[in-house]
Amino acid sequence: MEDRKAYLRVLRSPARKAILVYLAENGPSRFMDIKRGTGLSTGVIYHHLRSLEGFVAQDDNKMYRLTEGGMRLVSLLSSNTRQSQNQEETPDAGETVNDLLLEFYPTLVRAVSYLSLTQLFRKLNTTSTQIATTIASLEFVLLIAPHVSPIYSPIIGVYGYSVPSALITFIVTYIIIRVLRWLLTSSGVSAQDSSGSEPPITQKLIHLVEPELLSFFSIGLAITYLSFIANGLPLVGEVVSIILFMWGYISIASAVSYTSGLEFIPSLLLPFTMNMFSSALDQALLEGYIQPMGIGFDIGMGALGLLVAAWADRSMKMVFGRRP
Repeated sequence: MEDRKAYLRVLRSPARKAILVYLAENGPSRFMDIKRGTGLSTGVIYHHLRSLEGFVAQDDNKMYRLTEGGMRLVSLLSSNTRQSQNQEETPDAGETVNDLLLEFYPTLVRAVSYLSLTQLFRKLNTTSTQIATTIASLEFVLLIAPHVSPIYSPIIGVYGYSVPSALITFIVTYIIIRVLRWLLTSSGVSAQDSSGSEPPITQKLIHLVEPELLSFFSIGLAITYLSFIANGLPLVGEVVSIILFMWGYISIASAVSYTSGLEFIPSLLLPFTMNMFSSALDQALLEGYIQPMGIGFDIGMGALGLLVAAWADRSMKMVFGRRP
């Protein structure tokens, strides 16, 4: 019964059905044959071939063929089609939404993926590359920091000292992101179990520093700092600055989503909540006077943003299912 449910989940995609049926009818086929036979785009076929791992295999001659499991899947497809001819099939919402987006809006999906740097995040899959990325991004931030007015620092400005301001911004923002992420994941909303073979002390150190999130966040912050440089460009400076600023915040949200399992749309609220909490911190630490109403408003809006993000994340997972 569990296998049948898993098979039916795979078969709910029209594109995967088309690939399986084509291979069942035509036997081992090359990629271009599948493309011509199904009419699907290159990106869609590659995506679904990865989803069909275990059901479709590629031999030494680069020919795709059905495995034993794939043949059973096609058999189930035939019987399921006969059973559902006279009744409406209820699709799995998560798979349907993903497939529809990929099949009908592949360019949009690719654009959002590249804009949020998801492809880059997937390639930075070792601790050494993540540490190197963090160092390189931080060096870039410190290189351009003297050209950015501390007043316009994304989080905290140590007035008159641009490099210390950049370092404080980097540290404080990262801490705030980790706190927000912990608040949204520690209750089991989207927490992911991790396992590894490192010694306990090493595990604790890696968890404390969290190179994956740190490196991805540092890239987003570097883009954000670059937006303040672009603001000084003639004519198109403000437009370019806004685009870069939004890109930086989207990449930060994507980093949190990628490393914690939060849905991407709710994670877009995290830069907003980060700004609210950091603004309150800025008032409390750096301004010559404290306005309780102003700090209270910032903290209240930040907390509201967190609640909305947690509710949206939980709701999307309940309706659409967890991300693959």
